[in-house]
Amino acid sequence: MPTNELVPGDIILIQMGDILPADCRFLTCEGLKINSVELTGETKPITVTVHCTSQILMESTNIGFYSSFVEQGMGEAIVIATGDNTILGKMSGTTTKDNFSDEITNLHREVNRFVLFVLVADIISIIILWITWLGWLNHSHPTFITLTGNILNSIGMIVSFLPVGLPSAITLVLVIVAKRMSQQRILGKSLQIVESFNSVSVITTDKTGTLTKNKLVVSEIFWDTDKEYKIIGDEEDRSFTNMIIPHKIRRLSVGSLHIPRHPTAKISPDVERSSVALNNQENRSRAEVFDDLILGAALCNNSKTRLVKDIQHKHNMIKINPEIHVMGDSVDIALYNLCVYEFRMEIDEICCLNPRLRSLPFNSENKFMITANRLESKRDTILMT
Repeated sequence: MPTNELVPGDIILIQMGDILPADCRFLTCEGLKINSVELTGETKPITVTVHCTSQILMESTNIGFYSSFVEQGMGEAIVIATGDNTILGKMSGTTTKDNFSDEITNLHREVNRFVLFVLVADIISIIILWITWLGWLNHSHPTFITLTGNILNSIGMIVSFLPVGLPSAITLVLVIVAKRMSQQRILGKSLQIVESFNSVSVITTDKTGTLTKNKLVVSEIFWDTDKEYKIIGDEEDRSFTNMIIPHKIRRLSVGSLHIPRHPTAKISPDVERSSVALNNQENRSRAEVFDDLILGAALCNNSKTRLVKDIQHKHNMIKINPEIHVMGDSVDIALYNLCVYEFRMEIDEICCLNPRLRSLPFNSENKFMITANRLESKRDTILMT
């Protein structure tokens, strides 16, 4: 069913990888977690419940909002708002509405003050001119200036004193400033916003989801204290499902485990390790540690892949474009892309050959995640990552 045909009261099925098509209230949930980063800016997923947890709509965990991403689980929900009636739709309407047409800015206030000062000075000058003409010039020098000439002088003073070209000059200056701002990739919705930037010295904002897209990429790997493996290549040319941002570094560590591996649990032999010279036993041991490090990045990972079918209706024909999407935390996705695209590892096969026994999920207090996997080897060996 197309999203644009949903109406309040419809019941929709939700599963991992979906994007909520409308504001909805959850009826059932099985380990359901959603991410509303596009609406709230918070990257931490919310655990969904079927019971109301707060009288405030935005804080209740049984309500899902349009454009939220389902990171985990599945469930059912009933649609409560669609289109412009959703929370995101109302916010979009508020931001697109012209709220600055009647607002008086500081620059506008200063210009009004200056024009008022000039107008008062003009009126005072005209009054002084008429007092001088009536009290002295008209009696002592009657032929110096006539009544008609004095009236013309007064009109000329009014026209010359008033800054008629000031609004045009200010608008031209603001347009030039807006053009320079656009060259710095700063777009203003109106000239009033450009005026406000004149008095701004510090801008504070929520970085994640506002200035960034919550997309990460592994650019460097630090291992064995003094060795370093750099990921080489243009990030923009990689065919990752999620867009990536360069120059992000995530430090990883693992114990020095020297355990024989099955070929499927190692880095592809075609990958060159330019920073590792396998000419002695010490360097071979370091290479094994490097392999364990990358293996840990593959096993200590909760990202999942899913085949998403993009159905398009055109000219009474249905066209299906299947795509593989990687879903999960931004760090897990970055490590997944590292293992798959850089080291050409079969993640699903590795996870089957090295089953997970225990795991300690990531939380905001510990700032780490731990998994215990039974390695594929002749003796029982557990890898802690």
